[in-house]
Amino acid sequence: METNDFLLGNRNDVAAGLRLFRATHELSQSELASLSNVSLRTVQNLEGRTVRPNPLTAMKLDSFMRKYQRSRKKAVA
Repeated sequence: METNDFLLGNRNDVAAGLRLFRATHELSQSELASLSNVSLRTVQNLEGRTVRPNPLTAMKLDSFMRKYQRSRKKAVA
């Protein structure tokens, strides 16, 4: 996954993107919430297509996912 632009998309895009990220990196909803400093309920709502992320939540998730992807690439290299 090269980009996190899905965070700016519609509810379906956000839900699918988060699920794909979690599946790719074998993270639970709880782990994603804890590591990205958002509530578990927020992650559940985003994946359940109930809401779109507010700007602060999108920034937190984007920042975490970028850092996580970079660290995983370094570990593999």
